[in-house]
Amino acid sequence: MKQAGRDVRLIVYPGVGRGFDFRNPAVRTFADDLATKDSNMRAAAFLRAHLE
Repeated sequence: MKQAGRDVRLIVYPGVGRGFDFRNPAVRTFADDLATKDSNMRAAAFLRAHLE
């Protein structure tokens, strides 16, 4: 995608298995919740910037 001139980023959340984590809160960690919140905010900002 970068070679095609697209805006692309890879975000790695250390110690977290996934950025979008909708599992039961009893099995998630605080880091999981922070990563989920951050990834949701980043996705929403990307959609606003590219779809408005």
